[in-house]
Amino acid sequence: MTDTLFVIAAGFFLTAVIFGSMSRAMKNESFDRNRALGIRTRATLASDEAWSRGHIAPVPWVWSSAIAATVFGLALASLGFMGAEASNPAVIVITLGGFASVLACLIISGIVANRAARATGTGHDNHKQRDVTNEAD
Repeated sequence: MTDTLFVIAAGFFLTAVIFGSMSRAMKNESFDRNRALGIRTRATLASDEAWSRGHIAPVPWVWSSAIAATVFGLALASLGFMGAEASNPAVIVITLGGFASVLACLIISGIVANRAARATGTGHDNHKQRDVTNEAD
């Protein structure tokens, strides 16, 4: 396995471990509100309830990012053990596809988390504007 392929595959495996661990903590509701880790949007940081709901809802998507990272890491490691070089078109496609897949899952996770947090009715994103179109002058 070339050194470059090893580093890329190891990056995918590390990503899988991080997001797999996060999804487990999120599912078990043991992921306390903080500013260092997690899905941090204005809505999810608005309250403890918003944080909790915002981190339970996207668990399947965070877990999917861990699975995608594992699959693409295994594919790259397999190519490396077969002697493929980093410049091989298959390696490039798998690497870019892996990054795109993980990123897509994480973007969807953020959207799902933000919507769930906003549904709690707390925070800056949930204020309702008064309808003034029917008021008398």
